[in-house]
Amino acid sequence: MEAGGVVEEFLQALEAIDPELGDAWPEAVAALREATTWILTNGTTDPSDALAAATPYLRMFGLVAGGWVMARQAIEARRLGDHAKLATARFYADNILVQSEGLAAQVLRGGPTVLGLPADLF
Repeated sequence: MEAGGVVEEFLQALEAIDPELGDAWPEAVAALREATTWILTNGTTDPSDALAAATPYLRMFGLVAGGWVMARQAIEARRLGDHAKLATARFYADNILVQSEGLAAQVLRGGPTVLGLPADLF
């Protein structure tokens, strides 16, 4: 199964157990896909741009991956009736996962600013 299929299945399962929990995911996944495509495309044509975007990209990837683990746990927690885990996963989605969109903007547009800093600044 292709990666997109796995992600889509995950999003459907999440939406089925808790529509509120699933709200933040489509945007976070889309932001990560867009940033990944940008890194892969620009990393080959101008490695400096990709390097300048590395820190926000890795932060974003970590937020989405960590949220994916929490959301998978939430799916199981729903089955077990663990309301605390569901509340924690909702908090993560509403307050942490949503940061991925801002980080994607840094990946896509931040390189020239980072690279434009004067060398004597450091």
